[in-house]
Amino acid sequence: MDQKPLFTVNWTDFIARKDRSLKIWGNVDKTDSQVYYTCVIDQRQMVITNFDGRWVDNSGKDNELAGKLGHLLDGYEFLLDLK
Repeated sequence: MDQKPLFTVNWTDFIARKDRSLKIWGNVDKTDSQVYYTCVIDQRQMVITNFDGRWVDNSGKDNELAGKLGHLLDGYEFLLDLK
């Protein structure tokens, strides 16, 4: 992606002994103005959306992970509101 990510986190998984990464980009769907986020976790990409107050994986495969990433984004928006 050409735009700068909202989040970039790199860490070392000491149990598996490997480097890990998370990057999140925010976007808006031009047809319905729905906000969605593209998340890349260790080269695996997923798109999440807050739908009716619940974070969902747009492919329907991992709503649990979408909820965790959405919670991270909710915290990020809260911190921005404090400024």
